[in-house]
Amino acid sequence: MGYVYLYYGTGGGKTANALGLALRSVGHNKKVVIIQFFKWKKDIGEYLIKDRLAPNYEIYQFGREAWLGEEDKTAEFGGEKFNVECVKSHDKELAKKALDFAAKVLR
Repeated sequence: MGYVYLYYGTGGGKTANALGLALRSVGHNKKVVIIQFFKWKKDIGEYLIKDRLAPNYEIYQFGREAWLGEEDKTAEFGGEKFNVECVKSHDKELAKKALDFAAKVLR
């Protein structure tokens, strides 16, 4: 039996903390499954490394492009500017899919 860690809340450090623990676990030949809520970018390090750390490291993202918070606003990432929106019903559906997927993984 393994462990389930849930990192949530505002502010930074959630992903870094989870990835540090994941890397140590993979180093000990343990299987790690990372499920990211409200994430969609495929050009981030934790996603790009997945093939090199397979089969012990898996990462899944459940989010749509443009979501970055609860208010409509403009954000910048990697030199690109884009509009972001508040949480919509589709975001809630994706979060439910992520939870259902987590339950499946745990079984």
